[in-house]
Amino acid sequence: MILALDTFAPSPLVSQPGERYNYSTRGYILASAVVERAGEQSFAEQVRERICEPLGLTTLQPDYQWVDIPNRAKGYRRLRGTIFPSTDTDVSWKLGGGGFISNVHDLARFAVALMNYELVDETTSEDMWTSRADAEGRETGYGLGLGVSRPNGTLRIAHSGSQEKARTRMVFYPELRHGVVVMSNTEHADPGAITTAVYRAINRFEAEKEEPQNLDSVGP
Repeated sequence: MILALDTFAPSPLVSQPGERYNYSTRGYILASAVVERAGEQSFAEQVRERICEPLGLTTLQPDYQWVDIPNRAKGYRRLRGTIFPSTDTDVSWKLGGGGFISNVHDLARFAVALMNYELVDETTSEDMWTSRADAEGRETGYGLGLGVSRPNGTLRIAHSGSQEKARTRMVFYPELRHGVVVMSNTEHADPGAITTAVYRAINRFEAEKEEPQNLDSVGP
């Protein structure tokens, strides 16, 4: 990751730090380079030792094209109504900003670990789940690596993934102790629409449970 900084180090800043919100893959590459320097170990190895092994995430790994990964799904894209295979790209230079693969079970397990403070303690989690403000004091709706919002006053944490071959979405409500994750091996999928539909169904089910039953309609 440190060597990857050379690909954009000479570029001018989009904005001054803290001035306004800008999501950037290169920003996460910079963060992963800091992790490598501080941990004196490659970013991928630290993910494996600090996240995958403690949580038992056996499928979470870099999507290296030169590695024979069992059951790796083929990615697809759509152009003018035609669906065809996506390109296989070298992701080794940008793992801090994308390029890992896993099955949906491991992604769900990762979300559970975040809710249960298994990866970082409660104080650090609260810091991650606090929306930052820009230089003018406007809320960005983004914390430390995660989207932060409070629909109906309930804390919602979310993050989407988008790159060649795949689209993903993770949403969870720490205070309600539940979440939804979606993975697709297509670039034209809309995982956010699926998580929204799932939560609409959950909310409708919960509302129906709270409605008083009409005893006159109950059969023998």
